[in-house]
Amino acid sequence: MAKFLIGLLTGAILTVLCGVVLVFSVARFGSEKRVSVPDNAGLVLRLEGSIPSGLPWNFPFRFLTSRRPAL
Repeated sequence: MAKFLIGLLTGAILTVLCGVVLVFSVARFGSEKRVSVPDNAGLVLRLEGSIPSGLPWNFPFRFLTSRRPAL
C-alpha cells in the first residue's frame, strides 16, 4: 500500500510540474513579437581572436568512435 501511495504522489507531482512548465512555455512563446528585416539589410560581423585548430572538447563516448576491424 505504501508503494502505491508513493507512486501516486510521484505521479501527481510530475503532472503538476509538467503543467507548470507547459504554462510558462505557452506564456513565453505566445508573447513573442515578430521582427521585420528590410530587404536591403546587411549583416556586419566583427570577428576577433584566433580560430582554434581542433575541437575544444573530447568526445565523451570513445567506444562509438573506435575503428576496430570486425572479425
